[in-house]
Amino acid sequence: MATVRLDVVSIGRVGDTNIYRVDLGQSGFSSVSAITLRDDNVLSGGSGSASGLDLDYVRVLNTATADPAQVAGTAGEPVFDFGPGGVVFQAGFQTPVGPNDPPEWNTNLLGTAGANVYDPSKATLGIADQNELCLGEGGQVTFLFNTGLSTSGRYFYFADSGGADLGSVLVSDQATVAPRSFTLEGTAGKDTIRIGVGQNEHLKFTDTTVYGRRGDDKIFGSFGNDALLGESGKDYVSGGAGRDIVNGGLHNDRLSGGADSDAFVFDSKLGTSKTDRKVNFDKITDFDVRLDSFWLDNKIFKKLGSGTLSDPGDLNREFFVTGSKARERDDYLIYNRKTGVLSYDSDGSGSKAAVEFAQLSKGLKLTYNDFSVI
Repeated sequence: MATVRLDVVSIGRVGDTNIYRVDLGQSGFSSVSAITLRDDNVLSGGSGSASGLDLDYVRVLNTATADPAQVAGTAGEPVFDFGPGGVVFQAGFQTPVGPNDPPEWNTNLLGTAGANVYDPSKATLGIADQNELCLGEGGQVTFLFNTGLSTSGRYFYFADSGGADLGSVLVSDQATVAPRSFTLEGTAGKDTIRIGVGQNEHLKFTDTTVYGRRGDDKIFGSFGNDALLGESGKDYVSGGAGRDIVNGGLHNDRLSGGADSDAFVFDSKLGTSKTDRKVNFDKITDFDVRLDSFWLDNKIFKKLGSGTLSDPGDLNREFFVTGSKARERDDYLIYNRKTGVLSYDSDGSGSKAAVEFAQLSKGLKLTYNDFSVI
């Protein structure tokens, strides 16, 4: 199966609704079996039931019009099956309703029923009537064409009644199914992102990647194998169940892996021996030597050898020591069992002082096997 992302052109507005055009011919396919419309993955726009891109209607026309009113007033070609067999919907994240938001938004996504299941009686996607399908942040909807849709001289149009969440359009030469993975990006402010609970229970078993971006964020995973990145800010990141990748990023963060085997990633710039606890010093609340591991980026920990995120390398046993300081020139990683502090010493027992980068529990039976190099 081949999938191609297409360019999207804004052609204007009808009232508060933005109309976009996509030339299907740019795909290079003679016909397509699926068109997918994705939200932009960023926490923006409305909240609750109005989260994500607000899809009012879609059209396929055989003309490249730049008149939004023409698109709104034209039925388009009868190529869509808006029933459950012709639409694959993956609901995205519902941003918690704020104190100034309409209280009626505190329910499932518009155009859905129950646990955010697409409902064609509520989302009338063939009619310009603002009975929209809200995708949720990072959500997507795919339209299937069982006999194939010719791309020659055809244009796909869609209407976003919100206007703040323009995402992307992809086409495939084979039918697609809802993905198990999901990606979400936070904002520059203080975000709280809880996956798999409340109105986001539908994401409980999804493999979720979350980027906190800036701000002091709180990020909670669920039962999937999640990758949770706090990035900049003083963040709290908790993996929950599943085999998670937990990465606080820059600054002082509080990290928790939760159940199952988790990897704690350190790939952000460290401070010096004098500034370490102010620049990048994370507290790990539940490191389990039986299950968990540290993944250390060799761009930061330059003496530890080779490895990548997709293929982590083993740490040389000579590079790890327990105690209060390095005893040999290749003692680069030091775990102090009395204090629980984990340090990196770039010259081992040389004259440079070690840099502290993590606070663990005291008395852990930590060994070189608990570390990998990326």
